[in-house]
Amino acid sequence: MPEKTKHLFCILTIVLSIALTSNLFAQPLRRLLGGDGLVLDSRAMPYEAVTLYVPTTLVSSYSLAFPPAPPPGPLSFLASDVNGIMSWANAAAMLPPLPANNIWIGSSLNVATPYAPTVPGAILILNGSSIPTWSTVIPSSTTVSVSQLTTGTLQSGVIFNVGTGSTITSTGGSITANNLNGAGGGKYSGNAAIPQNAVSMA
Repeated sequence: MPEKTKHLFCILTIVLSIALTSNLFAQPLRRLLGGDGLVLDSRAMPYEAVTLYVPTTLVSSYSLAFPPAPPPGPLSFLASDVNGIMSWANAAAMLPPLPANNIWIGSSLNVATPYAPTVPGAILILNGSSIPTWSTVIPSSTTVSVSQLTTGTLQSGVIFNVGTGSTITSTGGSITANNLNGAGGGKYSGNAAIPQNAVSMA
């Protein structure tokens, strides 16, 4: 085979190889490289690609620097500081610093938002829209079991009502009262059991 024929054959072989490779790894999307953007495809069927591009609404130029080391774990995220220096972080580190005594509350935009404390003794409740809110009053819809009531003194002016069918009963302890009000002068309405052969009742 003449030398020129050999060279032509080699060139045709290279061109054919490039053509076949380009056809195999062809991406139906426009390939981007450089000023506009960059497209990285999967080099397999079906063709999938990741596109990196600069939006036309870019306000100012900036740089991003990737971390020098690979991710430390399977649940690592890339985080950037104000200078564009990127580092690996976990989910907890993605949140910004939280002011002292604040708590995180999810906003209507699903963004963690600091919620500052209020007056001492306040409790966190859900209002009518199920939004966490500080309150100094237990909502009327909240039920407090009698077992949660402990010894203490009712504040002045408090009225403790016993509804129909409810009973205050001593189960071994004492019911101590002063200045009771009842029906009749010096008397109280109701019935009292008198033991047989009792001489007096205290």
